Amino acid sequence: MTIWTFEPPFPGKYFSSGSKKMFIAAEPNGDNLRPGKRDMGEWLRNVPKTGTKFYRYLASVAATFTGADIDPRNEFDGEEVLGEWRFIDLVKEEAGSVVIGDFKKRVQNNATDTLQIILKDKPDVIVLLGGHAQTSFEDVIAPHLMNTGIKRLGLPHPSSRVGGYISRSLIGDPNLMLKCMSERMMLYAYRGGWRSNK
Repeated sequence: MTIWTFEPPFPGKYFSSGSKKMFIAAEPNGDNLRPGKRDMGEWLRNVPKTGTKFYRYLASVAATFTGADIDPRNEFDGEEVLGEWRFIDLVKEEAGSVVIGDFKKRVQNNATDTLQIILKDKPDVIVLLGGHAQTSFEDVIAPHLMNTGIKRLGLPHPSSRVGGYISRSLIGDPNLMLKCMSERMMLYAYRGGWRSNK
């Protein structure tokens, strides 16, 4: 079982930022090439910048929050775009490209570590990537964050076969869709746009 860690890709900028933001997904994918050190910050810092859809998708999402105009298919300054962001998974054990088994149970087993990172960082924004992360976060993690002031929304997972990159022309200003933990989360789907979580 390979365990991942989740340091920010640009710690200096992240920890000095007045507006921290966090991507949260389901679990690390061990099917793809990864660095010797299994850490998402390390990977995001050193990934070939124009060679991975996952990385470019994250950059496209980050840019929508600031209104930056980037084309993620071209080179961009990773620290400029992702400097205020940290990426974590709800489960730190590496798995495959498809979530299988009792995922919610694994999220519960990792909840202490997940909450420790979130409560230490106190991000203003959490972006939940994909249905597994969204459902499990709402059921297991969100109840512990009710009085923190942290807001969140849900977007498609970067590996979604239905869509492409995220842009303001596609989703509008995502800051307007952020909801507190006591409110229903807003979810975006390529087919159907924004809707309130049931």
